[in-house]
Amino acid sequence: MRILLDCRPLQYAGTDSELSRMIFSGAAGLVSGEPVEWLYLVDHHYRPGSISWLSDRSVLVCRAFPGKPGWRWWYGRQVPRLAKRYKADRVMLTGGMAAALPVPQYIWMPGIVDRRDRRLAVTLSRAAGVFCFSERDRSFLASRQPGMEDRIVLVRPEPDGVIAPLSPGEREEAKSSFAGGKEYFLAVMTGARLEGVLNLLKAFSLFKKRQLSNMQLVIVLRDRISGKDAKEKLTTYKYREDLHWVDLWQEGMRASQQDELRKMTGAAYALLFPFAGDGLGVPIVNAWKAWVPVIAGPGGNNREIGGEAVLYGDPEDLAELAGQMMLIYKDEVRRNGLIEKGRDRLYSFQEDRPGTAVWKAIQKIN
Repeated sequence: MRILLDCRPLQYAGTDSELSRMIFSGAAGLVSGEPVEWLYLVDHHYRPGSISWLSDRSVLVCRAFPGKPGWRWWYGRQVPRLAKRYKADRVMLTGGMAAALPVPQYIWMPGIVDRRDRRLAVTLSRAAGVFCFSERDRSFLASRQPGMEDRIVLVRPEPDGVIAPLSPGEREEAKSSFAGGKEYFLAVMTGARLEGVLNLLKAFSLFKKRQLSNMQLVIVLRDRISGKDAKEKLTTYKYREDLHWVDLWQEGMRASQQDELRKMTGAAYALLFPFAGDGLGVPIVNAWKAWVPVIAGPGGNNREIGGEAVLYGDPEDLAELAGQMMLIYKDEVRRNGLIEKGRDRLYSFQEDRPGTAVWKAIQKIN
């Protein structure tokens, strides 16, 4: 079977985005165990090697126009023409839109941004199958296209392959590298505005005032903060000596950065994931895989993913968020219980990994 995978939307989402990693992990699962030949479609802005997973694969580089007219041309002419030229048996599109194709097409739906979008009905009518990342989205899509329930597949997040629990020696070494040898909360920030980062710092201040501990805060920026640089606001922050910043938003993490993230995650006392937006929840499952408990914001898909294996703290409620930090710091039994629940929940997710879910759908849906 030959599948054409449209990677152009992933170029502009960021090749190291959660969506890109999820889709490529699904494709990787297919490549490793099934008779599939992949052709990856990118536009002329693609730099060879910028998507590491594609470096040794068949990549088709094509011209494209900018803006909305360019995207209409892409889906209306380019993708159908290339599918015909290369005799693709299936086409996978990653931008949430369908094309006019004579062969079955599968749509990765990263999130329902505008639920009144008229193009959604056209996309659903053309799709042989749709992959989405939350039960909420699956229910909505099914309501928009009666009779399509069996063709909408829920894909759960999968942890990054490099993540693993650390040995006691590795953990102490990582604490020395990232937090001066002290325990620390690891805050992974995705889609956060400056106000959100400042709220996190205020909640951490409340925690420090009440606990009088040496706990540190390591903040990992997975994308650019919207607003003025937060670091400029810290010159008068009382606990600035207990803060450590790591920028990982640059496109395409290097292997050394991936190893940093592995160590950072595995050595954390707890993960703080307060600003999820419409994220897929990969930092949460990464923490579970590293045997680290999680405090997450109640928004986005966090509750659906986390269930009872996560403590929830509203980033707008400083006292609540600080209270959850204090709870996990003071109650070692509760902390260990969250670690066990997280491992169990991750195991239940991995019973049907992304690649397996995608392959089952392709076999079932024609």
